[in-house]
Amino acid sequence: MAPDAAFDPEASPDTADRDALQQDLALGPIIAAMAAGDPVIERVARAALMTAPATEPAQTRYRQSLLADCRQHPVMIRRLYEHTGEVLAARRHGLNARLATVVIRHAANQLTGTIDGLSRVRDELAACRQELQSPGLLTLAADLDAHLNAEAVATMQRHLHALRRGRAYRVSARLGTGNKGVGYRLRCGESRRGSWRRWLAPRRGGYRLAIDPDDERYRTALRAFREERLAPLSQSLKAIAQDAEATLAQLRDELAFYVGCLNLEDELARLGVATTVPTVLSPDAGAWQGRGLVDAALALTARSGVVANDLAADNCRTIVVTGANRGGKTTFLRSLGQMQLMGQTGCVVAAEGAMLSARDVVLTHFPRPEDAGLDRGKLDEELARLSDCVERLTPRALLLSNESCAVTNQREGARILQDVATALHAHGAHAVYVTHLHEFAAALAAWHDSHRLMLRAARTPDGLRSYRIVPGEPETTTHAYDLFERIIGVGGGTPSGPV
Repeated sequence: MAPDAAFDPEASPDTADRDALQQDLALGPIIAAMAAGDPVIERVARAALMTAPATEPAQTRYRQSLLADCRQHPVMIRRLYEHTGEVLAARRHGLNARLATVVIRHAANQLTGTIDGLSRVRDELAACRQELQSPGLLTLAADLDAHLNAEAVATMQRHLHALRRGRAYRVSARLGTGNKGVGYRLRCGESRRGSWRRWLAPRRGGYRLAIDPDDERYRTALRAFREERLAPLSQSLKAIAQDAEATLAQLRDELAFYVGCLNLEDELARLGVATTVPTVLSPDAGAWQGRGLVDAALALTARSGVVANDLAADNCRTIVVTGANRGGKTTFLRSLGQMQLMGQTGCVVAAEGAMLSARDVVLTHFPRPEDAGLDRGKLDEELARLSDCVERLTPRALLLSNESCAVTNQREGARILQDVATALHAHGAHAVYVTHLHEFAAALAAWHDSHRLMLRAARTPDGLRSYRIVPGEPETTTHAYDLFERIIGVGGGTPSGPV
């Protein structure tokens, strides 16, 4: 997933931050669609969305080129994932045994399986080599060709076979002071099957020591001598086997991400939802556009009737979304967060077209349930989370605020949010506020600044919600009168003042 760094699914941020981001942006259904029931893909997809968004456009383009090859050859990439997974699933645990001979045997078995799995990966890539375009897959194919060619594999398998059979152990030494052995060296010996010349050849002069097979003391001493001489070999083979397994696991995890991207695209296509690979630019480009943008999680759960929206917010650092409740504002906000996270990660996004600038971090501030422990009030809890968000903000960050400070009165909530918005705007951070606080919306609407954008949840001429988010200044009504008239069925003319 990166040309110069390994992707580590376990290197996740604080669990509370990760869970909050997943909950606020409704990433659960998206991750489930990517996994399609595979726990490895689920783990990798969650980690990739939470921790691996590329902050540099070049890194995103690197991933997108890989995804393009995967979309062109979906069968091949799925087979690569299956090959690596099968080898890792079949591995046996014996590398921590006490006896060196046992460790050597298990390490040799594990290395044999790893080499076999990587050889199958090499063959799959070779079949499509001429059609591959991404630097990632081309580099992988070249490395496997260089280090796992037929001759190298045959040599490694021959040595591993000898190690598994336990017939490759010879120890040489010299006699030292007091006839004690010195200069012990473990040498690669011939197997008995291929050493018939040695048995038929005339014996050279020298001394031989035969051990009585019934003498337990000598047998114990011989076992201890063998374990001592084989210990360095066993530890070396153990380290090699563990490194090889880690490399294979790394490859499987990165393949899992791209298989997850294909699964998500297939599922959204089955539901009739358009997907695209967005154009990701540098943070200074100020790009933020979406055409036919939908909330992927809502599309995956509702299965039909999802309304698409457009976004044209280039160079807009502050966006305010107002309008009637249940008009699609939160859904729109989630779709923006999903587009940003998924786009920077290198995944497809649920839109007909998209262009965005990379962000250092995506932060969310959504309502939370009442504190059951009554340790703090609702406003105090919101302000504490908002303070945490502000501390993590950078000039290249994105804050998504959904009905923040809505638990207090209009004036107090508007004053708090206005101070926050002013500070973030001056700092250069990007923020989207979904709010029903009219004083706050009106204050931001009064900014004579080209870097702010006012949006509103549209309504049809007869007052129904269209779930479309369109450019528009905030209104001074909560539409409570429309709701009263629809429920009670009594009309009496439009009120003369705001409700």
